[in-house]
Parts: sequence; C-alpha cells; structure tokens
Amino acid sequence: MTIEQLSRLRFVVFLSAGLIICGYGVLALILVRPDLIWPWIPTVAGVGAGALIYLSAVRYDEEVASVSFDELFDLEWQRAVS
Repeated sequence: MTIEQLSRLRFVVFLSAGLIICGYGVLALILVRPDLIWPWIPTVAGVGAGALIYLSAVRYDEEVASVSFDELFDLEWQRAVS
C-alpha cells in the first residue's frame, strides 16, 4: 500500500464513521426520543474506524504510516502535483 492509498483509506474511514454518527444524531432529533435507536451504533462506528485505521497503519512500513498520517500531507502533495 502506498502513502496515497493509506491516506485515502484514512479519509474514507473517518468520513464514513462521521456520517454514521451524524446520521444517528439526525435520527435522534427526528424521532425526538433517542432511546428508540440502538445506542451502540456511534460507538461501534468510532471504534471500528479507529481499529481499521490502526490495523492498516501497523500492517505497512512505519515510514508510510507516519507520512500518510501527517495532516499536511494532502496539502503538500497537491502542491507537488500541480
């Protein structure tokens, strides 16, 4: 896995977990009673996202993981490409 792929995987996993958690909040507001929705959904989404990102980073080289987890990586990569 390359640096770009690991960085993109991290973005997609965070995005999907965020959408799940946001959707849970919207459903709680729409239904007015959040106790009707399973309370473990946001927890599972967050922990699952963290576990997936951690396991993907551990699986590959430390240099690839450290560069892809750098918050300025995407900005610098866009500048280098253009």
